[in-house]
Amino acid sequence: MDADVRRPYNAGAGAARSVLRRRNLRNRRNRSSGRNQPQPAKGGPTLTTPTLPARRRALDAPAPAAFHRRLLVLALVALAVLAAGGCTVRLISDYDETIDQSASQLQKEMDSFLTQMETDQEDAVTYGANRGFYPYYATEVRAVLVRAQAHPKNELTVAQYELMLDSLKELEEAHRGDEGVEDEGTLPVEAIPVFRDLFNQAWSAIIRLEVAKKR
Repeated sequence: MDADVRRPYNAGAGAARSVLRRRNLRNRRNRSSGRNQPQPAKGGPTLTTPTLPARRRALDAPAPAAFHRRLLVLALVALAVLAAGGCTVRLISDYDETIDQSASQLQKEMDSFLTQMETDQEDAVTYGANRGFYPYYATEVRAVLVRAQAHPKNELTVAQYELMLDSLKELEEAHRGDEGVEDEGTLPVEAIPVFRDLFNQAWSAIIRLEVAKKR
């Protein structure tokens, strides 16, 4: 929010606090001088005006419990209407069999690729020999991402596929060689199990979420 927009609000709040301070000071002076105190009737009890702290405690008292009961009743009525009408409130998209099957297939392809990088001969595991895998796999992931975006209330699945694309970029960066010799790069042997676990866990989470939508 701009300072020009905040200034009127702050100025008004400051003025209000100033008025309250002056009124409180006046009340204290009146009490100390005996003013504003009703004079007792002859033979009757002494009458006093409630002090400022007493007024403040009254203002700070919690709202009546009846208000909270009304909110609870309204919530129960809304739930009863939904149940009576046979309605189901869905907070996530419906199950999509194509997304489910595509996720399983893409998980298998990534696991197979990483296994080849782990077991094939040295010339077959270079970045240059496998450069085409990365745009192919990214295209497959984006195709499912677009399908997921077409479903309403599907933000969780969409976010998972976007993270999958980020992980693919990290894998390619680890595979690519240094500048000028990019095609000679190879995946570090110790990094392959880490990437395998990363992708398997991510695909497993996507599949579990999609299967849960059946319920």
